[in-house]
Amino acid sequence: MLVVFGLIVVALVAYMTFVRPILAQKYPDLFTKLDEIEKLLIQRSRTLLASRLYWVGGFLLAFHDGLAGVGVDWTPIVDQVSQMIPTQYRSLAAAMVMVGTGLLFEWLRHKTTQSLTNKE
Repeated sequence: MLVVFGLIVVALVAYMTFVRPILAQKYPDLFTKLDEIEKLLIQRSRTLLASRLYWVGGFLLAFHDGLAGVGVDWTPIVDQVSQMIPTQYRSLAAAMVMVGTGLLFEWLRHKTTQSLTNKE
């Protein structure tokens, strides 16, 4: 579950950082439509994007634990996903996700130049 969530986070950050500027230049009509959706979701703030992804991660964890308490067995799904990482590196991979998100937050904080209270 953590691996899938990590891949979603990486894809969204890549979109915000690399794909979005290309869309703005090459496809302005499509970009205008996507920009309205983004305005509702993240208010054009990379820091808000990352914090909302963490919020969704917490919701998914609560959902997972709630279903596990009722008797849903996630073991086959988790085993299939975790097979992508060698056994001896699984705990290291979880730690690196935490390090990576910490670095992401620091980078986003340096990119954020305007306080949320001073926004329009």
